[in-house]
Parts: sequence; structure tokens; C-alpha cells
Amino acid sequence: MAFQIIKIKNTKMLNKIISDIKKAKKSKETTNVKAKRTDWKSLLKENSIKYFLDKYLTNYFIYEIWGNIYKEKDYVLEHDHINTSPHMYFDTCGVLFLTNTKTPLNFTSMLKKHLGKKGDLLLFKPNELHSVDKVIDKERITLSFNGRMKEEYEKEKN
Repeated sequence: MAFQIIKIKNTKMLNKIISDIKKAKKSKETTNVKAKRTDWKSLLKENSIKYFLDKYLTNYFIYEIWGNIYKEKDYVLEHDHINTSPHMYFDTCGVLFLTNTKTPLNFTSMLKKHLGKKGDLLLFKPNELHSVDKVIDKERITLSFNGRMKEEYEKEKN
């Protein structure tokens, strides 16, 4: 799988997620993201995030989810999401674009770039190297996550 794109048109939910990211406490931890970002898990308690996960990522167990607020000249170093923790197994990573952007998400090994539009949800494998060049937008907001497909016994029976 290169990456999968799901188009989300629920503007009300997307705007609520933006609001929740902007209100959330920002992490001081040094990471590949050279922009403001939330911590790894605090957004999981937000109703907007719970709704997003229940509606669009039903078949996934999400371990970590964080918001990113980029300003002009912020960037992301090339990295992957291969996990070394024995307590969490990732097979899926994702980015939800909450604003339109002129600055692409680069997938190095695939030689692909994605210019995100508000509501684009990208799913990709943890071993995909990716980065973001220096942002040329006034503001670029995304929601990123790591998780895995649920096993059959974990899925709700309807």
C-alpha cells in the first residue's frame, strides 16, 4: 500500500478538531515535528476526536494521536513510525489535513507528494519515510496518529 486517501466532508467536525487542537496544551518534547504540537494522547479525551475515530477509523485501535500547528517556515524532519515499544504494535499511521495546504507531505521511498486539502485523511504503513518541507502556508494544521487494525474479536458485533 502506498497510501490510502479518504475524503472527509464533515466540516463541522473538522472545525471542532481544529478548535480542540488550538486549545490543547502544547508539548515541549523534541521530536521530528519542528512546529507546535500536542502531546501523544491528551486529544483522545476530546469528543471531536472520539467522534472522528468512531466514524472514520472504526476498524482501528489508535494508540497515539496528536495535533500539529505549523506556521510559515516550520517543517518536519524525514522519519518513519516504526515502533520499538514491545507494548504497542503499529501497522497503520495517518494524517488528517485540517487546512488546505501548499506545502506537501513527502513520501521519500515512494517518490510521492501529497498536497493536502481540508478533509483528506491519509493512511500509510509505519515504515514509509516521510517529511514536510519548510511550510509556505500562513497556517497548516494536521492531526496525526499511530495505530493498528483491530483483530476480529475486538470489532463490535452489530
